[in-house]
Amino acid sequence: MQVSAKIALFSLVSAAACQNTPPKPPVLAGDGVLHYTTSRTAHTITCDDRPISLDGDRTELKLVGPCRAVAIAGSHNDIALDILPAGRIVITGAHNDVTWRLIEPGPSPELLNQGGSNTFHRYADAL
Repeated sequence: MQVSAKIALFSLVSAAACQNTPPKPPVLAGDGVLHYTTSRTAHTITCDDRPISLDGDRTELKLVGPCRAVAIAGSHNDIALDILPAGRIVITGAHNDVTWRLIEPGPSPELLNQGGSNTFHRYADAL
């Protein structure tokens, strides 16, 4: 096998391995916020009534359940989440794509883009 083919194969295997790495267990801060730190992974997180902070790069995360407040740092993340009416989603990182849906009737969430090149999308159907 040629060197370039070996390098390409190694890169593909390494990328696939990164996608299967589970995130570190969340850390509960003194203020009651659950902090998740993960990079280069795909994972589903179940929300409860506590606020959640996501910090990582190049992740594909799905947050299900009654999310009340979600803060997203890091870059190049694709986040899909369920949000309670009048909830709050804040992005402080860059190049993040956030798709949200209300899990029950009520006012839309507060959407704050405090970073750069981030997008919000409302998803009307089930995630």
